[in-house]
Amino acid sequence: MLSSVLEKSTCKNCRFCCEFEKADEWETPIINEHLANLLKQKGVKVKKQNNNYTFDLEFKENEVKKCPFLSENGCGLDDENKPFDCKIWPLRIMKKQDKIYLTLAKTCPAFEKDDKRIIDLSLNLFETIKLYAKNNKGAIKEYSPDYKIIKEMEL
Repeated sequence: MLSSVLEKSTCKNCRFCCEFEKADEWETPIINEHLANLLKQKGVKVKKQNNNYTFDLEFKENEVKKCPFLSENGCGLDDENKPFDCKIWPLRIMKKQDKIYLTLAKTCPAFEKDDKRIIDLSLNLFETIKLYAKNNKGAIKEYSPDYKIIKEMEL
């Protein structure tokens, strides 16, 4: 979704958003039932919360875990199967004081500076992201100060 402002090779070489520490566990993407079943077949634990699934990385102390879909060549999923959270990264749908916002990760190395291109594109995708949030409330994360608020969403 963000390919006009973010090269796939940039993401492939970085992988920042595909690796998690215990403190980042909340960032684990929401996956559909089909992907959850594929992971279960591979022996990866899957958590179900409400109608949403996510993979369980079972952290040990100070351990960094990789997304189970990450391969040497980058994401092993095609665009059709890639989780929405991953498709819109470094954008996130977040809740702060009972309001929902579209936000931008300040920690994404590709957009360390306030990049107007990503903000403009996110506003072009706003209605698509808003519809997803409306239909997938479990994808709404609690606000983190590591994110810049771009626009409020009325769901």
